[in-house]
Amino acid sequence: MMRTKARGTGHLLMGMLCAMAIGCGGSHATPSASVEGTVTIDGQPASEVQVMFVPAAGGRPVMAVTNAEGHYELTFSSELDGTAIGEHNVSFQPAAEDDAELQQKLPGFPVQYMQSGAEIAIVDEGSNTIDFHLKSAE
Repeated sequence: MMRTKARGTGHLLMGMLCAMAIGCGGSHATPSASVEGTVTIDGQPASEVQVMFVPAAGGRPVMAVTNAEGHYELTFSSELDGTAIGEHNVSFQPAAEDDAELQQKLPGFPVQYMQSGAEIAIVDEGSNTIDFHLKSAE
């Protein structure tokens, strides 16, 4: 079962993403469910988009970058795929090596999805396919 729900607008600073990805305390739940899916923007595959899942109950964020077809697969660590079971706040941003590259990629990207919790995903036990259909800002 999967649910998504759009929420608010805003920007997520690159520094916050890095700090969350590294992890700074809190529980580090053992992944117990695999997650993959496709991200589209206005019906087109979204390539080179960073997808971040943050467990709503706390724990280690997990991220992936979409390929040319918009496909992503979450990887918890080099040994484990997936993420914790339960509700996750999901955000998206162009994949970039640094702030300068990010600024170059922002025009045309729907920035309303950069805020943590822009989408909500429910991860169930086993294998999960969670697709996201983003829309450009109107």
